[in-house]
Amino acid sequence: MDPSSVLVIADAPALARRLRRVLDDREWHVHGPVDGPGVAGAIGAVSPNLIVVDLDRSDGGGLEMLARVWGLDPDARVAGYGAVSREREAAALLEGACGVIAATDDDGSVGRALGRAASGELLIGPERLAELVAFGRGVAPARPSGSTSLTPRERQVLRLLSEGLTTGAVAERLGISVATVRSHVQRILGKLDVHSTMEAVRFAWREGVAAVPAGG
Repeated sequence: MDPSSVLVIADAPALARRLRRVLDDREWHVHGPVDGPGVAGAIGAVSPNLIVVDLDRSDGGGLEMLARVWGLDPDARVAGYGAVSREREAAALLEGACGVIAATDDDGSVGRALGRAASGELLIGPERLAELVAFGRGVAPARPSGSTSLTPRERQVLRLLSEGLTTGAVAERLGISVATVRSHVQRILGKLDVHSTMEAVRFAWREGVAAVPAGG
């Protein structure tokens, strides 16, 4: 199997050094750091499985960089990295990231989060969902095209994802394989004409496919 590739977008080398250490015993390639004008070219040249954006940039522009990456490649799997707060995590998710990896986490936790993010899972639990809904009230809803063509099983998968379950947890709940869940997710994204699980979850909340979490 080809190694996974991670592209680090940062204005300092510390994050890339850490990820190389964390992933040293795995078949992963860590590229970067890249920044500024080099970001677009690096994304095209590397075609990474995962892009990790340093949110603790010296210029304070971490969230803006997430938005830029989203504009360059809406299909990219992107995670933020840095100090974590509910407001920042919600903002990162709304900019297309799958979540924020806490800089204070130990190497084992960071490695597991990288694996989940590269697999297309959200790095968010049920306790964060209400905050995200509240934060994102003003965001334009996902495009509804294809919504009525979701199968009952696809709607079931989408509802569970909207509750904050990981891909593995959805598979366990439904008694199916993780690979099958991922296939359902890819079909859901295609039918809804969205590019990320987070967009699909926002669609589910706004279109009534899933209940908005309590407190939203």
